[in-house]
Amino acid sequence: MTADEADPDSIERGEPRRPDERLGLITGIVVGAVVVALAVVTGFTASWYVGDRDRDQLDAQYVDAARRGVLNVISVSADRADSDVDRILEGSTGEFRADFAGRSKDFIDVVKQMKVTSKGTVNAVGIETSDEHAASLLVSATSLVTNGSGAQEEPRVWRLRVHLQHGDDDRILIEKVDFAV
Repeated sequence: MTADEADPDSIERGEPRRPDERLGLITGIVVGAVVVALAVVTGFTASWYVGDRDRDQLDAQYVDAARRGVLNVISVSADRADSDVDRILEGSTGEFRADFAGRSKDFIDVVKQMKVTSKGTVNAVGIETSDEHAASLLVSATSLVTNGSGAQEEPRVWRLRVHLQHGDDDRILIEKVDFAV
């Protein structure tokens, strides 16, 4: 029997007629498996990259919200105490908002009576924990305080733990502020 002649038994079993046909079939299967594996790896890598990028963007939003919120709290002026309080309340929620709102009239009265001016600077912000709904950050800040009692741009150092959460309108708001040791 020559190489070109078919063996009737091999045809019935579905076997290739020549060894080089078998090699081509195996090569095709291997190449297909490699292509599928590369596609799966590429898909996982892309999803990790997008997830990391989204997480980095959210963490940057948390840092910005903590920075802005702390500046609002430590930067006040007797000339604009009412609007300063409104700005603080607008950027807050939960326990912090309830506590501050309850004391806001007294706060305004003291700031105006003592002729307080405080200019704040945030020195550093670090994320302690964060997820897609809330975060806890450590904030180091300094304010220069001038008041009617004789303080002339006296520095006040602040070490704060700021708890943030997403509000109903998806804004990031201060929920709680603690003094950090």
